[in-house]
Amino acid sequence: MKHIWGYKPFAEICITLTPTSKIGKSEYLSHGQYPIISQEDIYISGYWNDKKDITLHSSPVIIFGDHSRVLKYVDFEFVVGADGVKIIQPIGLLDAKFLYHFLRWYNVPSLGYSRHFKLLKEANYPVPPMETQKQIVAELDQINDLIAKNRELLSQLDVLAQSLFYYTFGDPISNQKGWAVYDIKSITEVLRDGPFGSNLKSSHYTDSGIRVIRLQNIGVGYFDDEDKAFISEDYYPNISKYTCYPGDVILGTLGNPNLRACIVPPYLEKAIHKADCVRLVPDRTLLESKYVEAYFNNPSVLSMASKDIHGATRARISCGQIAKFLIPVPPLALQEDFGAKVEAIESQKAKVEAEIAELQTLLNARMDYWFN
Repeated sequence: MKHIWGYKPFAEICITLTPTSKIGKSEYLSHGQYPIISQEDIYISGYWNDKKDITLHSSPVIIFGDHSRVLKYVDFEFVVGADGVKIIQPIGLLDAKFLYHFLRWYNVPSLGYSRHFKLLKEANYPVPPMETQKQIVAELDQINDLIAKNRELLSQLDVLAQSLFYYTFGDPISNQKGWAVYDIKSITEVLRDGPFGSNLKSSHYTDSGIRVIRLQNIGVGYFDDEDKAFISEDYYPNISKYTCYPGDVILGTLGNPNLRACIVPPYLEKAIHKADCVRLVPDRTLLESKYVEAYFNNPSVLSMASKDIHGATRARISCGQIAKFLIPVPPLALQEDFGAKVEAIESQKAKVEAEIAELQTLLNARMDYWFN
C-alpha cells in the first residue's frame, strides 16, 4: 500500500440526505434566487424561488447522479431537481472536497441506465489524517483551477471568432451589409451526401486503410480526430466518388447540433465521408472554405435551418435542403483576410488545448499517486 491510511466502508464515513423537494424539469426557471442541482452534466440545471424547497445541509455535500454518475461538489444553498439525485454528506473523518476528488478518481463503472449508488456503498474509502486530506485537496484544486481557466480562455477565443465574423460580414441571414446572395448549389463544385445503406456498412471497416469521416468527427468548427474508422484499399474503388480532400468543407446533418461544419484537415490526404456527412467543395473563385465553415456554424444559420430539420426519431437536414440555402458572398479578399485571422485564433486555441491536455495528464498522475 503506497500510503499507510485506514480504509472504511461508506456507512461509517457518510450519510445520505433526503431532499426537501424534487422540482420537475418542466418547472425549472431560467433565472431565480436558488440554483437547482440535478444529475445532468450541466452544473446548475435551472433556478427556483421558493425558500421552503431548499435542501438543508450543515456542511458541503457531494451530488451523485444515480443514473448519470455525474459528480458535483456543492457548498451553497440549493434545490434538488427531478429524480436520481443522491446527496452525500461526509461525517467526521472525511473532508467533503477530498471525498469529491476521490470519487472522481474512482470513476464508478457504467451499468447503463441503471442505478449506480449501490457501487458507491460497496466501496472502501481512504481516511488519511485531516491535514493530509487538506494538502491533497489544495494540490488537486490548484490543477483543476488551471484547467478551468484554460477552458474559459478557449470559450473566449470561440466568442472572438464568432464576433469577428459578425464584425466583418454582418448577420448572414439579414445580410445588412448588402453582399451579393447566391444559393449554395449554384456556387459549389461538389455538394454530396455520403453513401447510404449497404454501400458502406460497419462490416466494411478495417483496422487501417482509407480513412472514413463520420458524424463524430465533425465538430463545430473543428475536426475531431479521436474516433477513427477505415475501409480497405480493395473496397475503396466501390465508393471512390465519396472521396474528400484537405480543405473541403464537411457538414454534419444529424446529431448535436443538427447542422455543423468543419474543414478536412491537411493530414487527411484522402478520405471517404459517410452518410449524413455532406461534402461541400466551394467555387474557389467566390468562396473561401473558412468563410463557408463559419457561415454554417453561425447561430443565425442554424436557427434558419431548424425549420428544415425533419425526422421523428433521428432529426436531420437533407443535402437537397442545404442546396437551397442562401449565402451572402463578400469579396474574396475579405473572406481570405477573415480566414487568416481565424487560423491565428485556432493556432492559439491549439496551444491552450495542448496545455489543458498536459494539465489533465498531471491531474490524473497526481490522483493515481494519492488514491491508487
